[in-house]
Amino acid sequence: MEDKKPKDITERVDSPEVTEADKVSETSTGDVLETASEESAVKVEDVVAEVSDNSTDTPAKPIETDTPSEPVAESANEVTEAKEETEGSNSTTKTNYLLAFFAIAIILALLWMGLEKQNRVSTNVFEGVFSAIGGTQAAAVVNGVKISVEDYNDNVSQLKENASLQGLDVTDPGLDTEIKTQALTILVNTELLRQEVSANNISVSDDQVEAKFTELITQIGGPEALATQLETVGVTEAELRDDIKYEIGVGTLLEQKLKFSEISATEEEMIAMYEQYGGEEAGLPPYEGVRPQLQAQVLAQKQQSLLQEYIDELRAGAEIENLI
Repeated sequence: MEDKKPKDITERVDSPEVTEADKVSETSTGDVLETASEESAVKVEDVVAEVSDNSTDTPAKPIETDTPSEPVAESANEVTEAKEETEGSNSTTKTNYLLAFFAIAIILALLWMGLEKQNRVSTNVFEGVFSAIGGTQAAAVVNGVKISVEDYNDNVSQLKENASLQGLDVTDPGLDTEIKTQALTILVNTELLRQEVSANNISVSDDQVEAKFTELITQIGGPEALATQLETVGVTEAELRDDIKYEIGVGTLLEQKLKFSEISATEEEMIAMYEQYGGEEAGLPPYEGVRPQLQAQVLAQKQQSLLQEYIDELRAGAEIENLI
């Protein structure tokens, strides 16, 4: 049970298918402040000396100086204001440079991400980003219904695992492209069939799902064996039940549209297939010993052909947008 049930149905169709800102020199105000402080200090010393010389028992007269304090304060205020204006200008300049830098970095990052997404570069810098947002990003849109990148990636992984088990080199670029194409095709076809089930008002009861689920448990060897299989392929029981419901619905649809139950395999067709495989001369068992397998294969080929024609019709009348 390496693949989910819906994929089993459609695989029959698609298988052998991101400067530093320049520093602006600041206007130094140290000399101005130092000069203002020295002038103020001289005046205060003169006043202190005068007060000392005139110190008697008589009350001290109010200190009067010819040096007003307001001009010094005003000068200091002007210097402070000038400094603040300069710093403000410098800060604005730095901010503008930084904004420009980050804007360019963002543009470059988006460009690179787009190239990687289109497989035109292969650094995988944004592979983690794609994985993180895979659940909301669409791989394709089928008649307005989105197919998530997460589902696409899961399908690619499953197909690669199957190919590896068959001894194929999944690192080969050609095979990698083929697998990705097939993975998306399977998902699109699955969605088309799902939509057809709904359009034809085909319903599947809980009893039908439970019966099929019980049958599957028996085939696999019990609940524990099923649980092990589900854990191995990373599928929950709820997901399995959804797949069973889908399979039953599609089976009903295909019976209505294609009359699968009426397909038969003639003796001539089975013998021709047996001979095509080389017969006893190729080391096969006698014809009668493999007749059931030959019958099943002839029926499968006929069903495959009818199903492919039906899906081709659905695709021709659908609005399909591939986004990867």
